Amino acid sequence: MRSLRMAEKNNDTKKMQKLTIRNILKNTIDVLKTQGIINASFEAELICSHFLKISRTDIYLESERLITKQQADIINKATLERGNHKPLQYILETVYFYDIPIIVNENVLIPRPETEYMADLIIKSFYHSKPLPCHSKPLPCHSKPLPCHSERSEESPQPLTILDLCTGSGAIAIALKKNIPSSIVYAADICEKALEVAEQNTKNNNCEINLLKSDLFDAFTDKQPRPVPVKSKDEVTFVPVIARNEAIQNIFDKEWIASFLAMTDGGKRFLIISKYNNFFDIIISNPPYISEKDYETLQPELFFEPKKDLVADNNGLFFIEKIIKEAKQYLKKDGLLYLEIGHNQIDEIKKIVKDIAYSEFTIYKDLSGKERIVRIKF
Repeated sequence: MRSLRMAEKNNDTKKMQKLTIRNILKNTIDVLKTQGIINASFEAELICSHFLKISRTDIYLESERLITKQQADIINKATLERGNHKPLQYILETVYFYDIPIIVNENVLIPRPETEYMADLIIKSFYHSKPLPCHSKPLPCHSKPLPCHSERSEESPQPLTILDLCTGSGAIAIALKKNIPSSIVYAADICEKALEVAEQNTKNNNCEINLLKSDLFDAFTDKQPRPVPVKSKDEVTFVPVIARNEAIQNIFDKEWIASFLAMTDGGKRFLIISKYNNFFDIIISNPPYISEKDYETLQPELFFEPKKDLVADNNGLFFIEKIIKEAKQYLKKDGLLYLEIGHNQIDEIKKIVKDIAYSEFTIYKDLSGKERIVRIKF
């Protein structure tokens, strides 16, 4: 705190200087360095260019240009906030995700390269999209390359249906929609304030996304149920049944289904199932996955981000396990689930998936070589 007070005093002294771009930039660099910001010069350039609405190059080309006191005050305020380790993305209220401008504030997480890579896996695998700008080479993977969706799309004209769970700012959903325009994208989050940010981002980027308030799959369970005619129990062995009677449970047993069919009259046999059962081709999620213990060791910038979007019970596995166990009900045959995970969670996740029916399980490493993304094919 003493060093920050000194920085504030130094900041006040600098205000007495001539208000040029050169001086405000130097002052910003000095304060950030004093507060231990690693990339002080670079971040100072970003702060000045953002609030002066000029490019980083023009900061130097127009270094002797005078600025107003109001402009200087805004930059000084932002500089002190960054000196207190408030994330730069929150100060600038913008981050680029897959070359797309995304508004962020303290109601949503700041999208990170690992999440961008997860979106990139889908885009490149399905449509041979351009490589992710920040990746100089392909990231390592524990399996053979994913199949190209362009071949699949020739066989089936149906557009991809995608669900982004825990969408936050909507960055993943927007990146997928903009790079796979024919897709039908749903994005869900339990937080209304987060959905407001996501809605603003969809409008700013001219994206048609179906936004829903939902605690994971809750909004998709028994939503607008539809009758599905059946002739015998054999046709619905694997149909997830959503019971309309409290005495009937949501199970898959053939004998139970036969009893249910027997209760229907006049030969009008049908099951009431959710509109969203076996609905999605892809479900993708960056859920909370940090344990309470690990949360205490995070860098100070992360304490500005919403804790509920970072921390999960059961050693960080609560939401991951729930998504893995419930996703199959909402995925089509050969549907894919993509999850961002903690770098030390892969062994526990392997234990979770061994109890479910899946056809492929793939692990992807991030740029630092840590196991960060899993892909499960059902």
